[in-house]
Amino acid sequence: MTNINKKFINNNSISLDYIAGFVHAYGTFTAPLIKGKKKIYINPRFILTENSEYKYHLNLIKKELDNIGNIEENKSSKIIKYTITNLDDLNNKILPIFNKHQVRGNRYYSYLKFKLLIKILKYEYIEYKSDLWLFCILLTTKINPNVSLNKQINYLSLEEQNIIKSNKIPKGINIENLIKLYCPELESIDLLNNKSEVNNSQPLTKEFINGLFDGNGSLSLRLSPIKNNKLGFKVAFKIIQDDLNDHILKELLKFFNNKGSIIKHKTEKNISYLCYNRTELINNIIPNMLNIKNLLNSNIDWYNIKGPNIKLYKLYNFIEICKLLENNNLNDTNILDKVILLIYNTKKNSAGLTYNQFKENLLK
Repeated sequence: MTNINKKFINNNSISLDYIAGFVHAYGTFTAPLIKGKKKIYINPRFILTENSEYKYHLNLIKKELDNIGNIEENKSSKIIKYTITNLDDLNNKILPIFNKHQVRGNRYYSYLKFKLLIKILKYEYIEYKSDLWLFCILLTTKINPNVSLNKQINYLSLEEQNIIKSNKIPKGINIENLIKLYCPELESIDLLNNKSEVNNSQPLTKEFINGLFDGNGSLSLRLSPIKNNKLGFKVAFKIIQDDLNDHILKELLKFFNNKGSIIKHKTEKNISYLCYNRTELINNIIPNMLNIKNLLNSNIDWYNIKGPNIKLYKLYNFIEICKLLENNNLNDTNILDKVILLIYNTKKNSAGLTYNQFKENLLK
């Protein structure tokens, strides 16, 4: 009997494209300033964070990246952090991977600025307090535009802070030569603009989408009243992004044959790709994610499938419900009980309800 539940980790889905999708969701390319006793250091790093219950999943990713870097767990916050700080590891391992297996849209633009910084730190002689040093600091503020500028540069002198805030390249820097030498992908792109349309050189893949779904995605299943006091089955598939990353959602919409829609949130700086249509999910969206054409009639090998790693159980439960309702309806008590159990197994259940308590609340 198939047992795909919340604790199931799909080991077969960890590919570099999957990792790129998950990094797009939960990863950060950053370069904070560290104040030492005598000078300020630029400290580039790659960070991937996750809930501590998925430590095994993060270790799978670390293994795929040749076990470079370190994983630390904050038991009080229940957060684990995978960090790579070694400049050689960043230059020799991380950059080649993400050059080919790319994060998307504005995250890719941030990555390219991170790449330029790494190359300059690795191959250029940088005199402390020089124009090149100041340019590198300016570059660090452009990698993560959502972080407060004052917070990023508070270690600098007032004069240096004003130079950074002016948002201009220091006079002694030939930025065109640096870009041509170290990051030609940034040619003809405004380096100082926090949001630029940057086209990826690699196509969007289903593996990337599965990683993105594991990070930023959700699949909500519920029962709700319809006409004549009957219950109807409702579904909502969502992938959320901040408003600087609308490009990836446009790519998703195209990948899913323009099924679904893109919605801007009213009260937050977020946007979402959404699909509420059960038929489109069964016939188009999920088949594209799993590379299976006929979900309802296929004998799916769930233990060896190439799909989401963490949230595969959500797709499994949804498909099982659709199979139950293909030739039946919720008026059948036996079918209703099975559907409620599958919905119960999909919920986070932070309240710790038993199945009977959940069912009772649902049918009130």
